[in-house]
Amino acid sequence: MLKASAAALLAGLLVAGCGDAADSSGGPAILPHQSPVSFGELYPQGNRDPEPGSSLRTPYEWVLLLQSSGEAALKIDKVCLVGTREDGADVSAFSVEVENQDLPATVESRRDFGVRLTYDRQSPSADADQIALVVQSNATNFPTLIVPVCARVIGEGEERGSVACEAPVSVPAGESDPTLCD
Repeated sequence: MLKASAAALLAGLLVAGCGDAADSSGGPAILPHQSPVSFGELYPQGNRDPEPGSSLRTPYEWVLLLQSSGEAALKIDKVCLVGTREDGADVSAFSVEVENQDLPATVESRRDFGVRLTYDRQSPSADADQIALVVQSNATNFPTLIVPVCARVIGEGEERGSVACEAPVSVPAGESDPTLCD
């Protein structure tokens, strides 16, 4: 079951509608979120007790609510992460979980589908972790939806700042790349 903190859920609700409007062809469509999602610079958890909903320390959770915005039901086939580092260190710092169901999942028209992303790096890194959250579906407007996500862990006591986000992959609207989630 998807259990998200109130802050993470609110963040997902606030950003779920960012992006282009849904395709009006009458088929399945997804109200996309295409804006980069920067978690910023976070401190490692260390020996402290976990702080659910904290925006200061890892693990940091964020919930993205995707809406089925077409007239037909949306079928989410796959959700995966794609990173920039060949050794996979950036992707391994994140985990992804879908809402209350296995994939493929059907999302009826005007309903939401939740995707929880958790960032859990525990040691400072010189470079930001930059990944793409990839959602493969039958949507006519974004069959392969790319959401850029980034974060960085800094040392205890360092001043926090922002992290620039850029997706390591791209797929134009209306096109599909099923190889991204193999």
